[in-house]
Amino acid sequence: MRIAVLGSIDSSSQETSKFVNACKQIGAELSKNGHDIIVCSEKEDTADPHIVSGVNSNDSHKTKVEVIRSEEENDSAPFHSNKDEFSNIEFTFSRCSGGWKTTHLKAIINCDLLLTIGGRDSVWVATNSAKMLNKPVVSIPCFDGTSRRSWDKLVDSYRCSGISDCDLGHIRESWSDASCASLLVLVESLYKGSKPQSQTSIFFTNLSQLALSLMLIVSWVALFSIDNLLPGRVSVMTMVVICSVMGVMLRGVTSERYSHSLHGFWTSLSVDSIKGILIGFVLALVHLFSELTINGTVSDLSDNGAFIRISLSISIIAILSGFALDKSLNKVTELAEEKIGGVGK
Repeated sequence: MRIAVLGSIDSSSQETSKFVNACKQIGAELSKNGHDIIVCSEKEDTADPHIVSGVNSNDSHKTKVEVIRSEEENDSAPFHSNKDEFSNIEFTFSRCSGGWKTTHLKAIINCDLLLTIGGRDSVWVATNSAKMLNKPVVSIPCFDGTSRRSWDKLVDSYRCSGISDCDLGHIRESWSDASCASLLVLVESLYKGSKPQSQTSIFFTNLSQLALSLMLIVSWVALFSIDNLLPGRVSVMTMVVICSVMGVMLRGVTSERYSHSLHGFWTSLSVDSIKGILIGFVLALVHLFSELTINGTVSDLSDNGAFIRISLSISIIAILSGFALDKSLNKVTELAEEKIGGVGK
């Protein structure tokens, strides 16, 4: 795999030493695992020279490192003047016009995966460019910079790749040996997940989504329409579960966050559904508490009119809670706190 590495750290940061060591460790491990590297700079506050140093520390074989520089720079290409000092690296050098943005863009086009660590605005632009080009991106957030912003945006897609929350925690928190091992797991799993799926796999994944959607809708309609199918309160809470999963699916399908593989789809859906069901259930309780506070009692769900009113309102809340699982989670929490805070006043 060809991995482009972009990133930097403020030279005055107290984390500089740890940043340098982390980059060297990453470079060494990527080399040991047979990956080729793409870099663009040799400035000491960037990740590039320390990644290259780490790559060179692996003497089991020669690792290919492509160095891309901007034509606007008058200096010689990074690492060109002292390339003989890197006995375990096979360098290739290339140029492109247009400044740093096009230099980074060429690195992205040439790579199979983009790895960012720390970084400034140019790294944020590169991350979004890579996503537009359907290149997988791994961002290391523990050294802040725009990579933390990228991590927040991409962490759900990392979970979709099948990596454990434990490994994600190692990468997110302060850097350690465990962080590097988990990073390699994420790189491999994300790269495998980015490979084009067969048309058969896509067909069966879409078919599963369609079948599940129809099953959820039919189940909800049955509970809503057939008298005494289940006791009133059991029906309402079952509808909360159904609508929470429907909301989660609607979110996933409209944002194209689901993998085209069956395993990836069910893995993502199961994790999101747990969150959606719990949030939907809490909001259903908030709604019932509010009714109890205002009216002094909860509606008798054996009454058809009350059942229709409560089931519709709670179903809408559950769908919205599933659909707004990420962006509106804080607002949902505030709403729940507000409603619960009104109880007993």
